[in-house]
Amino acid sequence: MFDFIENEQSLTIRFPQKMDTYNSQKLEEELQNKAPGTGKRIVFDLEGISFISSAFLRICFKAYKDSGEGNFSLINATSEVKKVLMIAGYDKFMDIH
Repeated sequence: MFDFIENEQSLTIRFPQKMDTYNSQKLEEELQNKAPGTGKRIVFDLEGISFISSAFLRICFKAYKDSGEGNFSLINATSEVKKVLMIAGYDKFMDIH
């Protein structure tokens, strides 16, 4: 369901077309197994995502906090997704491209 791409510096995660509550719960379970304590930059690749739920926003915030300032980013966000992230205020402290 999710693609985890890991190299020496980062862990990049790619997602299905929408991150609704169901998909967000599955992501949270997988992240608990793969991301904690890696010491790597966490990158959420949002290419192709057309919808994000509040549950996904919560996961983004938790990943940001867990990875440490400057070690989390969101890339390839569509304008619609960027708008939601900006309304939530995430653009003020997260790296969003």
